[in-house]
Amino acid sequence: MTRYFLHLHNDIEAPDEEGHEFPDDRSALECALRCARDVASGAVSEGHLNLNHFIICVTDQGREVGIVRFADAVHVTALTGA
Repeated sequence: MTRYFLHLHNDIEAPDEEGHEFPDDRSALECALRCARDVASGAVSEGHLNLNHFIICVTDQGREVGIVRFADAVHVTALTGA
């Protein structure tokens, strides 16, 4: 298994110092998506959400696997007729 690091970039830079082991890139990116949704839900519970925030997923060898943007982690529907 490969160790992946999910570095959070939001109001502060929060590097993942420990990492997590996953069987493949897809599993790591799915975890990054769940993490983005979890962090976003916490922000919403505090009354704000910045859709520009993101998580970068990299391997222990430094290979960038992908970026999960908060804007891509949720589907936002605007109010109409208000």
